Amino acid sequence: RTIVREAVKILSALGRVSVQKGRGIYIAEPDGALWKESFSRFLPADLRQVDEMFEFRRLVETAATRLAAQRATPAQVKALRQAAQQSADAAADDDIDAFTRADETFHRAIATAAANTFLDATLESVQRLQRQVSAIGLAGVAGGSLVVAAEQHQAISAAIAAGDQSQATDLIGEHIDMTLRQFQQEIRHRLFPTDSSS
Repeated sequence: RTIVREAVKILSALGRVSVQKGRGIYIAEPDGALWKESFSRFLPADLRQVDEMFEFRRLVETAATRLAAQRATPAQVKALRQAAQQSADAAADDDIDAFTRADETFHRAIATAAANTFLDATLESVQRLQRQVSAIGLAGVAGGSLVVAAEQHQAISAAIAAGDQSQATDLIGEHIDMTLRQFQQEIRHRLFPTDSSS
């Protein structure tokens, strides 16, 4: 039963099945993602592609953060602050699952505040790719220290709330870079567990 649950979890993260609480498991319908064709070729176990995905995420999310600092409404700023606080609470409890949910909510809130349909759809697709990387072999890796990441969320939300585009984009870049470094370190550790240089 545990093996089946894990398989369903991985297939769900890969977008192959849809788990509907109380209804069952269904083959996922094509979601019409903006970049579906190119993203469908993503290989989450390919280290080069993982690096490229983070590079792409950094470019897109930096642009979204800049727009969010320009356009965020008071309600959107409130949603950002709440998501940042949820990540801080999860980090304090060392609850990686709650942190991962809060992290996704936070980054989705930035995309929403950017008020650009194309950036929003693209960031949603990139989040899906990052979930695939985690599902394939990095379950439990959120990217860097949870506490540090939560502090970064709070600083990013404060910069967006203040309309400080430069500060907000610098902070989101540092945040994504830290996440990439953590993924790279964990991948190397899992591939070469006896390598003391990592």
